[in-house]
Amino acid sequence: MSKLNADIEHWDVEDTDFWEREGKRIANRNLWISVPSLLMGFAIWLMWGMITVQMYNLGFPFTEAELFTLTAIAGLTGATLRIPASFFIRIAGGRNTIFFSTALLMIPALGAGLALRSPDTPLWVFQLLAFLSGIGGGNFACSMSNISTFFPKKQQGLALGINAGLGNFGVTTMQILIPLVMTVGIFGALAGDPMILERTSGTLIGRIPAGTETYLPNAGFIWLVFLIPLAFLGWFGMNNLRTITPDLGHPLAPPGDDPPLMRGRQGQGDDVARAGHVDVGQVAADGHVEQLQRPQRLTGEPAGDQLQRGAVGHVEVAAAQPAPAQQLALLVGVQGRGEPQRGDDPGAQLGALGVDALVG
Repeated sequence: MSKLNADIEHWDVEDTDFWEREGKRIANRNLWISVPSLLMGFAIWLMWGMITVQMYNLGFPFTEAELFTLTAIAGLTGATLRIPASFFIRIAGGRNTIFFSTALLMIPALGAGLALRSPDTPLWVFQLLAFLSGIGGGNFACSMSNISTFFPKKQQGLALGINAGLGNFGVTTMQILIPLVMTVGIFGALAGDPMILERTSGTLIGRIPAGTETYLPNAGFIWLVFLIPLAFLGWFGMNNLRTITPDLGHPLAPPGDDPPLMRGRQGQGDDVARAGHVDVGQVAADGHVEQLQRPQRLTGEPAGDQLQRGAVGHVEVAAAQPAPAQQLALLVGVQGRGEPQRGDDPGAQLGALGVDALVG
């Protein structure tokens, strides 16, 4: 039995038998993990609309204009990030993208909780955290792009409506949850000492009168309670579709590893060097390359015939071209089947001579 989060090679949801047999189960599992992840994205993206009001009511030493720039920064960042986020699924895969974008939301959530413990925290710290909160706004684009690939066309509208509709409920969730948790010391010493509300605060759940002890850092810490399990759920419960992201690499692969396509291109030089026992060492030593027009060499020639051995012991490298009348780069001064006079790797010397462009 394959792992729950295994990459899926075959995915044809327009095939009714495949959809009923296994497609529906996989698609619904990915959808119902995506919904709460997107909900958290909306909540953290727009939480500064609620937090800045409470910062003002608690007497943080910032002007109203400075405080409300936090909401503007988060909104602008989230809207802008939706442009590149719409391409992430095809670049990195659905599971990888949802996991990392959800995990990244822990940074502004934890950072907001720590920064709100003291009114002496400088404004630029809050501005940076508001900027990072914009990741939640960008999550909408990649989440919708991902879910649409799991469902057949006749059900995509319903699936996207569920994902977007319940995901946007994160705004209401935030407006209800923050006032609830800021009046209770649920995180103990982590939230620091309570602050006294200087102005009466009106919320969706009622009015909080001036003089009430509040724990505003809870407005950031509370989201970690949901984000941590959701990140694990996304990694172990969602899937990458190879039909959408065919050249997906391993997300934990060390940097510098060549993708399979690049490794194949690099190996072609060695294959050509071995074909026909080409004496590349002699070519490198002579450094003699001529440009000749020999269109008749390509006429009627099979596409795979890339090496032509000349009557005088020369080797002509002719890349198969759809148009016969092309200039060919001919390597001369190569002995028919002699041994290389240099110990360098043949593929590397072909690369140095620029032959990979002809045989690639």
